[in-house]
Amino acid sequence: MELKSIKIILFALLFSAQLVFGFLAFQPRAASANASIPKWAIPEMKIKIPGLDKFSQPKQCGTKTIDGKTNPVWCINWIGEYIRVFYKFAIGVVGILATVMMMIGGLVWMTAGGDSGKVGEAKSYIGASISGLVIAFASYMILYQINPELTRIKPIKVVEVNKVEMTTTTISCQWKPGLIDGIGKHITNPSQTCGNNYYLASQNQCPAKTEETKNWWNCCCQRLGGEWSYQEQISQQKKDISPALQQLINCMRPKLPVGVGEISSISDSKYVGDLEKCNSNGCPTSPKCTHSCKSCHYGGGVNHENKSYAVDFGDEKNAAIITSVARECDGNVLDEGNHIHVSAPGCRGS
Repeated sequence: MELKSIKIILFALLFSAQLVFGFLAFQPRAASANASIPKWAIPEMKIKIPGLDKFSQPKQCGTKTIDGKTNPVWCINWIGEYIRVFYKFAIGVVGILATVMMMIGGLVWMTAGGDSGKVGEAKSYIGASISGLVIAFASYMILYQINPELTRIKPIKVVEVNKVEMTTTTISCQWKPGLIDGIGKHITNPSQTCGNNYYLASQNQCPAKTEETKNWWNCCCQRLGGEWSYQEQISQQKKDISPALQQLINCMRPKLPVGVGEISSISDSKYVGDLEKCNSNGCPTSPKCTHSCKSCHYGGGVNHENKSYAVDFGDEKNAAIITSVARECDGNVLDEGNHIHVSAPGCRGS
């Protein structure tokens, strides 16, 4: 093998070790917590490296609020642990190779017989080995002087999400006592037997009868669909509905019972048609924006179409069915106390 080829191979090995060392030198440690650790699928190495029997458990290193709920953040150091052990293994291999190359250089020198060409070749072997080792071991200081961040591997942060049971819309059906007219016949007129917003359904749609309902024969179910109702002066905000929000509420309406869904806000009555004024950090103070700056009611700070991406429902008593249907239609839901906030998929937050 020619001297030039050997030099290239040796330099490549030493440079690889230098890069590994530079990215490994100090491994940051995630903050620990007393929270219970969820089940993690700890990876298993197919190729074992001396010094690493198994990877460590992730550690909690903070929290993040999502949809009004505080979720733990976990730091995972598996990549850093692997690189650290790989470096220790690789630097040993590089040291052995450098020693072998120096021995070869020494052997060539001893057998040179005064040949200046072979002596120069031997010096090249030894010089390349020594300089490569110096560069490898000094790589941390070199990279640290260029940029300290090059010498640190930050752990991967994973936010633990809460399990949300996906439910489908169910129609509320119940038994009601039947009415008998003056000649002893059952009255089957839904408006009389079931009441408004209910229809007379087949008996297999109602739950099993109880002691109280065993003699009742009318199965009444809530009607779905209908129209949205609006609180005072809110209907004028309909012109601010974005296409994404329109698609969401169009999906929700047929799945909600008649009479459910009282809209208390779409945008802002003070800025109808001019929502961009409240869609930035510097919200106007007079008149003051109804919602927070860059709220989804104004575009969320990322959608600058002068349109709303959120709707509020004021009938808090129907929160369960509204939340279920909104999530079924891919909406983001926040229970803000006195109303249910639902935003389109393109906007998260209030």
